Amino acid sequence: MNQATKRLIKKYNNENNCIVISEFPSREKIKNDTALARYGQNTISSLKINLLKENRKVIVLADIITKEEAYEHEDVLIIRCLRRNNIALFGRAIYYAFLLNKVKVILFEFEFAAYGNTLISSTIPVLLLAFKLLGKKTFFALHQVVSDIKTLNVHLNLSKKSPFLFILGKGLHIFYFMTGILADKIIVLEGELKSRLSSFVNPKKIVVIPHGIEQAELTSKSNGKDFVLLSFGYIAWYKGLDNLIQAFNKLPEKINGRTLKLVIAGGKGVAQKGKPHYEQYYDRIVSLAKTNPRITLTGFVAEKEIEKYFSLADLCVYPYKAFISSSGPLSFGVTYQKPMVLSNHLLAYLKSEDFNQAFIESRLNKNDLFIKINSNEIKRIIEKVMSNQTYKKHIKMFTSYLLKNRNWNELGKRYSSVLFSSQKAYRQSILNLVKLRLDFL
Repeated sequence: MNQATKRLIKKYNNENNCIVISEFPSREKIKNDTALARYGQNTISSLKINLLKENRKVIVLADIITKEEAYEHEDVLIIRCLRRNNIALFGRAIYYAFLLNKVKVILFEFEFAAYGNTLISSTIPVLLLAFKLLGKKTFFALHQVVSDIKTLNVHLNLSKKSPFLFILGKGLHIFYFMTGILADKIIVLEGELKSRLSSFVNPKKIVVIPHGIEQAELTSKSNGKDFVLLSFGYIAWYKGLDNLIQAFNKLPEKINGRTLKLVIAGGKGVAQKGKPHYEQYYDRIVSLAKTNPRITLTGFVAEKEIEKYFSLADLCVYPYKAFISSSGPLSFGVTYQKPMVLSNHLLAYLKSEDFNQAFIESRLNKNDLFIKINSNEIKRIIEKVMSNQTYKKHIKMFTSYLLKNRNWNELGKRYSSVLFSSQKAYRQSILNLVKLRLDFL
């Protein structure tokens, strides 16, 4: 370790501070930056604003881009020490947690396959145990919860009768159980995920902090001649793009004089690419897209290009086959307040209190927002977007409510409260005891 890194660790080694373990964007915002990296950055940025008011700072143990290094970035200490798919990956996290001995709070952002393969993920309970032995309070942010692994058998390239699928399912349940014991709190992003996790973890240890939504405004709009359906995000089997393309190909070329177009704005998932079965699925999507000149497959979308694709969109479509996590692409649809339609496999979103409240207050019907992904249902929604002003008004009310209640500034306050509530309670109890003693005297 060089002297500069030692000085930074000494500077940030303070009991007021907290450690966040997450993928984190590179300074150059290179192509391999992931959805978790963006989410981690948003969490840290919103958390930092609230913590600075209390003289607290954030230390990030992040993924290695080119080399292990430590540097300051906007009042945050970034330590790049996590090498993906390396069995010693979390050994470095334990090492730096040990060096930062005065820092007692850890927020761990976790997605399956984000840090490596199944073997790497299976070591998480050992890591949580190490943090506990080091006297840390760990808040484990679990982005995905799957209670029935059979729903993802195709995504995993396994038959439903595969013995390995059975073993993987049982292993997953043990994983939930162990993390529930070893973590001080588990944070999930939707009410449905808490409901599933409660089968393995004491519900009192589970906190729901919803998926944050970025604030932005569109500077350009659709040209009006075409009607553009947008599916945004990394391509994966469970997102149902094959179903969407097949449904789109059965739609007429034009509706009400407007040419229908489908834009699939996304490329290969970083965690999945290179796996033979994933490459085969991705190639299938590419082949399906090529069968229709009105379908555009963009590949990876750089951050600066995101607004462009949403500005072109008349309807955002989320054709998911399974609900395993809160959808980042859905949050972008809300950010830009676009008309949207979700697969009925995502009905469980209504178990989230704020999502359900937005649905009720906007006076939407279930079939306005959740549909079967087929040509008839998509055509019905397209016609509503084109000609039903009441429907468009209700969708705008829905997205406006979520935009207000899931904005990152508000969620930063919630993260801050969860991470440091016990410390505040302890200090307040000491203060009350001192006051009582003084009153007695």
